[in-house]
Amino acid sequence: MNTTIINYTANQIRRIDYTFTVSKNTDPEAAIRVMNSVFEKNEMVLKDPSPLATIS
Repeated sequence: MNTTIINYTANQIRRIDYTFTVSKNTDPEAAIRVMNSVFEKNEMVLKDPSPLATIS
C-alpha cells in the first residue's frame, strides 16, 4: 500500500463547508442575511478571510 496521509490537525486554521437546506418559499436574501448574522456572532469564524454564504 502506497498512500499519502494528510494530517489536517497540524494546521490551526481549517476551512469548513456547510450545506443548509431551506424551503423553496424562503427569501434567498433573507437566508443569506441569517447565515451571515450567525457567522458574525461566532467567535470561531475568522473575519479574514471573511465567510461566504451563497444560494445554489
